[in-house]
Amino acid sequence: MSEPNASRGPYVGPRPFRRNEAHLFFGRSEAARLIRDAWLAERVVILHGAAAVGKTSLLHAGVYPLLSDGADGNPPHTVVLPTGRLVHQATWPLAHAGNHRFTLLSSWAPAGQVPDQERSISATLHGMTAAAEPRRILAAVDHFEELFITFPARLAERERLIGELTAALRELPLNLLLIVRDDNLAALSGFE
Repeated sequence: MSEPNASRGPYVGPRPFRRNEAHLFFGRSEAARLIRDAWLAERVVILHGAAAVGKTSLLHAGVYPLLSDGADGNPPHTVVLPTGRLVHQATWPLAHAGNHRFTLLSSWAPAGQVPDQERSISATLHGMTAAAEPRRILAAVDHFEELFITFPARLAERERLIGELTAALRELPLNLLLIVRDDNLAALSGFE
């Protein structure tokens, strides 16, 4: 008797691969290793590509599984945060749908925890990870272009988020992986 999904092949359809589907994800193992190595070594890494090229799948089914070598599934002395997003997702509180900073912190927070909007990104991440005493915090932000294309007139909010991420990089052992579409690289380069 065959497995129920064996006949559908290795493709998951019009959505990104998930971490638990890494066994179906193939052909990009060298790219996944390069991204993992850069993310572990560099403070800020930009993963970019055309829309729908598979950047999210590469992160979830390629890079994350390569990080699983410690007792807790992460590299030793490393905290790997859940993938961050800047724009409200259907399951997150609608009251804060337009606040990139709150949405990002909510996506990194443990399930059921709501971040304090008065605390900085650095203070919030420190509170989330202090018990683990990490030497490194790996944080990815998928669809980082949302900072530039969603609510483009909110310049002060954008500047605050970039400023707080910069401060967190100075104050914490934080390594950021920013995933962005090619057509928004120019907007991102203005914040180097």
